[in-house]
This record gives sequence, C-alpha cells and structure tokens, in this order.
Amino acid sequence: MKLADLKNIQAELKERLAREAEAARLAKEVALQAKRDKASSHDLFMKAIGSVTPLVR
Repeated sequence: MKLADLKNIQAELKERLAREAEAARLAKEVALQAKRDKASSHDLFMKAIGSVTPLVR
C-alpha cells in the first residue's frame, strides 16, 4: 500500500464522517420540529376547548 492510497482512504473517511454528522444533525432537527408541531397542535386544541369540568368525580 502506498502513501497516496492512505491519503485517499483518509479523504474518503473524512467525507463519510462529514456526511454522517450532517445526517445526524438533520435527524435531530426533524425530531425537534416534530416535537414543536405536536406541542403547537396541543396548545391549539386546548385553546379551542377551553376549561373543562369532569363529568364524574
């Protein structure tokens, strides 16, 4: 194996790590947005319903 081969492998590994890091960042961002959307939907529902009284205690 030559030094040039090792440099190519190193460059490929750096690219792979960068892609994986970007994919992880995007997945985290999508999960956070989904959490915000769910909270927003819940808040909207609660505002529309208002306060409630249980039928049975």
